[in-house]
Amino acid sequence: GHGHGHGHGHGNNMSSGGGADNDFMMCPFVEEGYSELVQDIAFKAHTHQNIDDATANANTANTAGNDDDGADNDNVAPPPPLLLLYLHSPLHGQVPSFVSNTLCNVNFLSMLNQHVHNGTLACWGGSIHSADGAHVQNSLQVNSYPFLALVKVQPKAKGGNGGNGNGGSNNNSAGRRSNTSNDENASSSSSTRTSTTTNNDINNNNNNNSTTTTTTTIQKQNLELHFRMEGPSLQSISPSNLHLHLSNSLNAYQQQLSEQTLRRLQRQEEIHLRQEQDREYREALEEDRRREREKQEEAERIEAEERRAREEVEQAESRKREKLQKARDLLGVEEEDDELQPDNSNGDGNGNGNINGSANNMAAGSVSRSRSRSIARIRLMLPSGKRVERKFWGDDSVNVVRAFLMLHFDENDIEMDNFQLSSNYPKKALVNGDATLEEEGLCPQSVIMVQDLDA
Repeated sequence: GHGHGHGHGHGNNMSSGGGADNDFMMCPFVEEGYSELVQDIAFKAHTHQNIDDATANANTANTAGNDDDGADNDNVAPPPPLLLLYLHSPLHGQVPSFVSNTLCNVNFLSMLNQHVHNGTLACWGGSIHSADGAHVQNSLQVNSYPFLALVKVQPKAKGGNGGNGNGGSNNNSAGRRSNTSNDENASSSSSTRTSTTTNNDINNNNNNNSTTTTTTTIQKQNLELHFRMEGPSLQSISPSNLHLHLSNSLNAYQQQLSEQTLRRLQRQEEIHLRQEQDREYREALEEDRRREREKQEEAERIEAEERRAREEVEQAESRKREKLQKARDLLGVEEEDDELQPDNSNGDGNGNGNINGSANNMAAGSVSRSRSRSIARIRLMLPSGKRVERKFWGDDSVNVVRAFLMLHFDENDIEMDNFQLSSNYPKKALVNGDATLEEEGLCPQSVIMVQDLDA
């Protein structure tokens, strides 16, 4: 019985006679469930905003030290569609002609269905005699018919309570009325976006079509106005101009979405760049720390090696001093004894002198000795070919001869720490250090060969 029904009929008739795709010639308007439709769009807007914010927060959190690549762009929900609202009064005489000539225009229908198919537009139409239509009329302060508006449903307000909502509409009614003129030229300015708040608290009412609206209390919804036209200006506008105005508004919205997407991508790129810079900084810092640790460990290792080397040298010198002191103690160098003197009458055959005087003096002072004791005249042949002759008591041990050589090597800077003594006649190695020279058969004279065991 309402004029909106004629719109469906004309659209179907035109789709059957035209050559365009039937899907794009169907009437895109729904006339029931306005509240549910607005709720669904608001939920999509809320989801889109939350996921977008979560993406930004996740990427921001990653700059604090995480190495993740951030949220995936595919997780961003698609933007909500704009809502095209059509309202008329069935009692208005111009409704059938407007529906037939303008709303059912082939190009206009194709444009609307194209956007509906792409998910960028949702269409609702109804009569002011229905509960939903009366609610739209009161919310948007509609004064003349037919009425057409393009709005963007904002996300649900957090913590918002259902209320009358007419105050917000009344506060903005002057601004909305200023955007609407009674001529076609002024209608182009109606695409200026303003904001209006509508209350979606709907009571159960039965309309003339027996359409029932579920009693639901929902949070306030913000309707951002992108286009509005009503009354004579809408009746008199040509389908092509109306098509142009709506297309411009929809394209402006798409441009806005594109700019938002671009800003989001730029933000993500900046965050990704900061993440890369932070990662490179952390890697460089870790590399510097690793090099510093290696440098410190190398310095500690060198210091430890030098310390060990010094300790080894000190220990070697200490052992050498101990050995020399034992040699001095064994020779009795603290006492002077002139009974035994070095034999200076014989050289080495090459005109070289014999033993160093101080070494002979150290060997001369043994404990008190008797003149009746036997004497062993020993010729020591060094590995270098040099010979050293010295007189010892026959009851001196082989260790006394070794002690004499040790002191001789120290005074003459001869490096020979490990050596062995052996006699030519009798031919044997003098390995028993406690045996006396007389016991070894080295009296009254003998030649002892000195062998360097480390050579």
